[in-house]
Amino acid sequence: MRPFELSAVGLVDEHYHDRKALLRDLADIFHRELLEAVKAGATIVEFDGIDAYKIWHCCHGGTPAPVGMAPYRSMFPYVKDLQVDSFDWSSAQTNYPDDELKLFAECDVDLGLGVISNKNYLIETPQEVTAGIRKAMQYVAPERTHLTSDCGLCAYSRPAAKAKLRAAVKGADLVRQEMGVKRLVATPG
Repeated sequence: MRPFELSAVGLVDEHYHDRKALLRDLADIFHRELLEAVKAGATIVEFDGIDAYKIWHCCHGGTPAPVGMAPYRSMFPYVKDLQVDSFDWSSAQTNYPDDELKLFAECDVDLGLGVISNKNYLIETPQEVTAGIRKAMQYVAPERTHLTSDCGLCAYSRPAAKAKLRAAVKGADLVRQEMGVKRLVATPG
């Protein structure tokens, strides 16, 4: 969630009483966290409104929504026309459906593969992440794939969110070693 969204919908300002000051401090916090993520190895971050690699995230509806509600297959003919480099799909919570992954074999956009669920507080194992990556690699080349969470992790405590992200990074490392893949990257959701 970006600083503007947090200030508008997620926070009650009982300290600043100045929305611009709150936004500036939130932006500084997010900036520091992104610098830490890049220092830890992240090579892609998801922001809009800039001239960069563009990612469109298609959500299942957030943490309280039921699992599997996004009609990916019926949406795909329309979203293929978007001017983006990658589609991020929530795949972990739906067990990587073949019919959805096959869609990416038929187009030239990259796949942002959701490998950690935002629907439960269970921490995925690196092996679970690796199994999902292997399944996706049946349809999409590693150089067209980056890893992400199914959706944002703002509803999680920092330790739980970091543990889920560590599982994604370790799972990516296992696939890189196992398959000799170099480009497969893990990105924050």
